[in-house]
Amino acid sequence: MRELTLNEIENVNGAYSAKEFAAAVFTGGVTGALAGTLIGGGGAVPGAFAGSVIGGIAYLTHEIIMEFS
Repeated sequence: MRELTLNEIENVNGAYSAKEFAAAVFTGGVTGALAGTLIGGGGAVPGAFAGSVIGGIAYLTHEIIMEFS
């Protein structure tokens, strides 16, 4: 029996990926900041924060659903 490499572990269905999590948080933050600027200049920072949190939660929720399906 041999140990799996990191690439093999990431290829397992439903495997958590730090890169994908970071991408979801970053994309959520950018989208939130853009939405916040449409509301007003002061809404960009709160929008970026909220978008980052929502992006991270969405990614983790997706991983949980994939784990049990």
